[in-house]
Amino acid sequence: MYKFVRIKEKNDTKANGTWYFKPNSIKQVIEHFNIVFGKEIKAGIRDKMNANWAKHPDTAWRYAVDLTCNAKGMGWDCHGMPWLEEAIKLENTVIQGRIKDFENGLDFYLANGVQEFIPSWDKYEIVEEIEKDLLEYPLIALVHFEDVRYMKWDMPDLNIKGVHWYAKIGNEDVRDKNGNMKWNTKEEAEEAARWFCQELNHKINFK
Repeated sequence: MYKFVRIKEKNDTKANGTWYFKPNSIKQVIEHFNIVFGKEIKAGIRDKMNANWAKHPDTAWRYAVDLTCNAKGMGWDCHGMPWLEEAIKLENTVIQGRIKDFENGLDFYLANGVQEFIPSWDKYEIVEEIEKDLLEYPLIALVHFEDVRYMKWDMPDLNIKGVHWYAKIGNEDVRDKNGNMKWNTKEEAEEAARWFCQELNHKINFK
């Protein structure tokens, strides 16, 4: 069985919270990495291979690998086999780190993406728990602007600090009316999210 928990900030009375996966074994940690994180890795590789090398990354994984390459003196425009080699090294670092966290009994939760969430329980609370037969995150039928999650692609275990703002609602990456999915300020991300929620609810209502 796969356990999912919905976590929200205690002082946020409007938001419904975010679903996270709570692995109960190293096998489940690896399974999440292969299935869920694996999709992010594939998207990051496509982002890198299909884009102008100077273009800012559209995906969390490409950003992490680009940043790693740059930190090693290889430059932001590193591509081809050197980039792929660094991607493989980073992939191994992340999965080994998560296995170690589980073995050490760290209370962590895995998002439907790249994030490993370690909540501070004086600030957050679990509002719902469910178990499912498959590793599939609970879906949201209708979305609410208050439930949008805003983030920068910080990866603390790799000392990576994000620059741009991104947003997710349920399992969906927020995109604005022009197809952009990253913004320079949180205010711009909020404006995009408001429009995105309206569009997504329209599609759900008139499916």
